[in-house]
Amino acid sequence: MGKITILDDNKASSALLKMILTRHRHQVVQTEVVHDSISSPSGHTPDLVLINQAFSKNCGWEIFNHLRMTASHIPIMVYVLDQLNATDADWIVRAVETVIAEKKRIPPSTRMRPQTANCLPW
Repeated sequence: MGKITILDDNKASSALLKMILTRHRHQVVQTEVVHDSISSPSGHTPDLVLINQAFSKNCGWEIFNHLRMTASHIPIMVYVLDQLNATDADWIVRAVETVIAEKKRIPPSTRMRPQTANCLPW
């Protein structure tokens, strides 16, 4: 259905999320490298980037802002999870499928302009 990149340094959660999204017929790439989130060495250019806000190397919102400036044509979802469970995964799958369906429905020239977000101190 869609090409998704998961940008997360929590290997267990991202592996589980990848497995669940793959079962829903999405092509999924996991990475901890911001540059690889928009273009991987394998040529995977995503329809959607998922970022864990609890990314330990950087604030997830800082990564979001960086990607908004460098790849504004790619939708980005930021999620907050320490440990992924089935309920969280189901919610993320539904959100992912909604975003991908919307991306395919709306022509690129009419999409909203990118917004930036500040990294909150908590």
